[in-house]
Amino acid sequence: MRVAFSDESKRDLRSITIFISADSPSRAKKFVGDLQAACLGLADHPERYALVPGFEAHAYRRRPLGNYAIIYAVGANAITIVRALHTAMDLVAALGSD
Repeated sequence: MRVAFSDESKRDLRSITIFISADSPSRAKKFVGDLQAACLGLADHPERYALVPGFEAHAYRRRPLGNYAIIYAVGANAITIVRALHTAMDLVAALGSD
């Protein structure tokens, strides 16, 4: 199954890179690479992770990775990476209310 990144998720990955780079550019590169690999790995078992409570109507799922969460939706032909967010963020504010 194909994995597509939304514009917002691309912005999230850039923001994560910038944030972590302030302390360690090499760590930022590795971690964001790990995040991207985790996103692409969803193609193997897209329904492995649970639906996000309150966002079932959108079929949003959450794949954790460290202190971050990959929010994605499984479609008929593709997985869409919706956001990549720090787990401390308010999901309702970041994703909009249902």
